[in-house]
Amino acid sequence: MSLSDVVTFLAIFVFFSGHASKQVGDFDSIYPSNVSLSDTRSPLTIALMMSFSGDYVTYNSLSGIQIALDLINENSSLLPGYRLQYKLTDSQCNETTALTMLFDAYLSPRLPIVGLVGSGCEAATIPTAKISQFYGLTQVSSDSSTPELEDRNAYKMFFQMLPNEALLPSVFKVLFNKFGWKKLYTIAEDSKLFTAVMDGTKKVLPPGITSSVYSTIQSSPNSLDSLISQGMLFNTDSRIIELAMYQPDALKAVCQAYHQKKYAPQYVLILRDWYGPQWWDPANAKGYNLSCTREQMEVALYGALAVALNTEILNSDEITVSGLSFNQYKEEYGKRAAKLGLDPNRDDPNYFDSFWAFALAINKTLQDLHRNQFFINATSNSFRNVAPPLFFTANNTVSNDVIMEQIFQHMSNTSFTGITGDISFNQNGIRRSYVIDIEQYRFNTTSNTLELEYIGQVLPNETLILFNGENTTSIFPCKWSTISQWSFWY
Repeated sequence: MSLSDVVTFLAIFVFFSGHASKQVGDFDSIYPSNVSLSDTRSPLTIALMMSFSGDYVTYNSLSGIQIALDLINENSSLLPGYRLQYKLTDSQCNETTALTMLFDAYLSPRLPIVGLVGSGCEAATIPTAKISQFYGLTQVSSDSSTPELEDRNAYKMFFQMLPNEALLPSVFKVLFNKFGWKKLYTIAEDSKLFTAVMDGTKKVLPPGITSSVYSTIQSSPNSLDSLISQGMLFNTDSRIIELAMYQPDALKAVCQAYHQKKYAPQYVLILRDWYGPQWWDPANAKGYNLSCTREQMEVALYGALAVALNTEILNSDEITVSGLSFNQYKEEYGKRAAKLGLDPNRDDPNYFDSFWAFALAINKTLQDLHRNQFFINATSNSFRNVAPPLFFTANNTVSNDVIMEQIFQHMSNTSFTGITGDISFNQNGIRRSYVIDIEQYRFNTTSNTLELEYIGQVLPNETLILFNGENTTSIFPCKWSTISQWSFWY
């Protein structure tokens, strides 16, 4: 069978409206959008569900995604006869909105989709992952990590680029052993993303450690605002306080920590490290009615720790499947982010690798079609004899669920070296390799700003690695500067 025959398999996707795509925020909903008229390739569309507002904002990762698509579409050995593109939607970190966007994208008569990437927050990821399987859509989330998504019975076609958040408790075990802490107090949102970690932490803390929990609830009378107004938020004598919450609640909690003087050096706050750049600045948090200035927020954060699961970054100079090393990617990313006016995003490399995972899975499916005259898979009811020239034709002579199943199978078996390291998934669709990053809020006298600085990592075997000669004294000095000495910051 000739290559031209393969090109006819997905003829339903011949759609060129990307030349005049709608806007989502400040961005074209279709990328690439300015396609040359001489480019006769048929577009294959990935529905891209980002969040432009809500608990967790992800649209800053568009920079890396666009770089990935450019490289994929420039690679003549990938997707011959096709051009990969995304259809951008805004989930707003809202269940109803996310489902509406999914239905609209899938039911579009002019722009069928072959997969879904997103969303970043569990409020949007969980409902779409439950539904996408019924449309035969393989879904990859680049920054969701809630333990609930590991249930393969409930989320049959879902994959997760980040490891499971339930692995995070080991960092508390390691830190308590390292620094000799004896008591932990956790303030957490009533979300499975955080409550699973709380439960796991209580189980793994060393003997003799006291762990107490005050879980905030999103409704009256125990909402965060209510607890703050009653002076009950930091109702503890513990000096190690974990704030397990999304950015909006973290803003309020850190502000209250300032007012109640629950900060270094007398206290250690431990937060998540996946909030946005300069997230504590009230100028970036309009609508939250913070009763703190930027300077006061930085006083409360100075010396605090931030932790998060991450993928294991490979040697920075090693060339990946994309043709770029991690250092080369960072350089390209910086240029693209500046061009688009976007801030850096810690999960951006995961989005980059997600699109490469889809490109490779679809490419292997096309190779199967090109190589074989038909498929027979006795283990799957959705498979049947398929004559390739009839596959994915506009009149639906052969059901599309066949190719969707193949894409899923190839994604399940994926194994390649990406920007974020070795990429493969376990039987539940969760990324295998991981580390736990540890950062600390420190003041940079050169830039005159507070910033997060990497100080170490916890490996899967619970080994603590400290970077650049860091030690217990450099992380928590015995004689810390007093608050009055910090006035030179401003």
